[in-house]
Amino acid sequence: MSEKFGSLKYLSSQTAKRIELLIQYIDELDISYDIYYGYPIIDESDHKEYVKGFIITCYGILILYEHEEEKNTFASCFLNHITNDSSLMMISMNFDKYIRFIDLSIISEYMNENLFIKVLFSDEEILKINRAIQKSYNLTKDDQREILHQNSLGAQIKKRNTFIGKYDSTQFNMVHTPIESHQRIRGLAGSGKTILMLKKLAFLHYNNPNLNLAFVFYTISLKSSLIKQFESFYRDYDRYGEPDMSKVNILHAWGGNTKGFYSDLCDRNNFKRRTFNEAKDLSENLIDPFEYTCKELNEYLKSTGFEGLYDYVFVDEAQDFGINFFHLCLSSLRTKTDGVLNTKKSGFLIYAYDELQSLKEETTIPSKIEIFGNEEKCKDINLKISYRTTVEVLTTAHAIGLGIYRDVENEENPLVNYVEESNFLDMGYKNKYGDFSKGSLVCLYRDEEKSDISIPDPLEFKNEKEQYKYLSDMIINFVNNEDVLPSDIMIIDLDERYLRKNHKNFSNIFYEKLSHNQYENNIRVRLMDKNTPNRTTIENELIFTSIYRAKGNEANLVIIINCNSVPLSSRNSLNRNKIFTAMTRSKWLVWLLGQNMDDFKSEIQKVRNNNYMLEYKSPTDEELKKIKLLSAEEEKIDTTTTNIEKMLDNLPEDVIKKLLAKHINKE
Repeated sequence: MSEKFGSLKYLSSQTAKRIELLIQYIDELDISYDIYYGYPIIDESDHKEYVKGFIITCYGILILYEHEEEKNTFASCFLNHITNDSSLMMISMNFDKYIRFIDLSIISEYMNENLFIKVLFSDEEILKINRAIQKSYNLTKDDQREILHQNSLGAQIKKRNTFIGKYDSTQFNMVHTPIESHQRIRGLAGSGKTILMLKKLAFLHYNNPNLNLAFVFYTISLKSSLIKQFESFYRDYDRYGEPDMSKVNILHAWGGNTKGFYSDLCDRNNFKRRTFNEAKDLSENLIDPFEYTCKELNEYLKSTGFEGLYDYVFVDEAQDFGINFFHLCLSSLRTKTDGVLNTKKSGFLIYAYDELQSLKEETTIPSKIEIFGNEEKCKDINLKISYRTTVEVLTTAHAIGLGIYRDVENEENPLVNYVEESNFLDMGYKNKYGDFSKGSLVCLYRDEEKSDISIPDPLEFKNEKEQYKYLSDMIINFVNNEDVLPSDIMIIDLDERYLRKNHKNFSNIFYEKLSHNQYENNIRVRLMDKNTPNRTTIENELIFTSIYRAKGNEANLVIIINCNSVPLSSRNSLNRNKIFTAMTRSKWLVWLLGQNMDDFKSEIQKVRNNNYMLEYKSPTDEELKKIKLLSAEEEKIDTTTTNIEKMLDNLPEDVIKKLLAKHINKE
């Protein structure tokens, strides 16, 4: 199997033709290879060059050039790539053995000789060379933990963290290919959407430092880590330079006390920005408050003839935004910039999403036609591989998220959420039966290698106190006997209304048990909520958070507590989205704890019994209407119930009793 990384569009047409001729020759020999071309490097004179080609085969490495002075530049670049991996030092020490130069200006002369004679590299070495060229070390985590117990949980995590990974060509080329239209990026949880978007932002800024760029996100706690990651990725292209952050705007969508995408557009156009409470009152609960503010601002910008601000707008977590936000993004694009291809707006919108991670009941991801209309082009890029979540956890999370194995009566369709079957194929699933017609049986599976771990059975408790006692013992055992670090663990509390109270109750029990165990190290249970959103990882801390703060984060071990707060018996699709999002924060294992856990046990066991395949009947048009209707009705009931509970929290007990008595006695 061969893969092509990069873009010939950054090279001259003559150079591209020569490279294509060489590729055709190698293809005819039926030799597997990876080729990298057309991505930028900096030479010793601080001059930008575009790589003509590195071809990686088991028979050695070919470095392509056209002019004599390029030989040293490209060879030096390649050696700089591989110096980060000491196990590849033999290539530098025996350059002539492993590397051969190919002069593209006389490419036809190489067609009559055998370039591939002796096998020099193993599959693992080829993987390492690819990883070094791609600088895909962010797929691997440096794990220096000391392993005291063979086959422990910590040993499994260390092995998982230090695996040798590389991007596939779709992911690499998403970053390094010129943007010639709007782009919609659909990806699984853990497929690297955010990282790849930031890499693309860095690549674009490096290639075109005068462009005005915006990167917009939903989860406010991500800001500091997003900026840090962007700066790191920029240095992959420019080792000694710094990005111009006056041209790169990494912004929360709304912006409160700090600059945000919406608030900055308001300030620049002398338009009164709305607070959340103002927007909520003005929208009269008929529309999401942020959607209201976006529509109001967009109408104002159109009335003033606003010519735009940004050349490109990147939107991460796009599943949490509505149509008015997307239209505001389009209005923010500049109307005139040289060198950018578009008939209406000069800039482009690039947005990434996973529709099952939406945690807003009022919002569904708009279609391309709704966003752009019929005249604007928008390219689809589908990221099919999850680098974070194991196959077992991912398929189980999808099964629960969609309601595939939900217990139902008679011939009722169990689905609560619905994703177009073609979207599943775009996400890397395959259909065992091949047929997606309405009413037909579908069996979806993934062909990535399984991790051979099984999701532990959900744990049921009589009350929260018993749950927190068990959880405390569980964590202490992990740290004492399983080589687990506190920073490996994230506790996600699904009862987010009482997050602070639950954190306090759990912490009291946990710290008391720590003192009884005479544990030497000070483990801290850090609350991550809207008031303390810092995501910095500290070795002796484990995170206690809500699903809204967990989104965009990850941990080796995820423990989901108070699962009974989102009952699976409900048709509320938002509840199942929460479970899906929580489970897919996990890089290795996930536990589910709570009261009344029979439904969780049943659905997870059915996934196991089906060997982690998703088998269901594709809904008919009539069934699909019913699924959407029932889901909307239950979401409305649950929202009303939650609002009533919030009001009751602020009332004295005797007043609540009077209200209940009054309404219960009503006919």
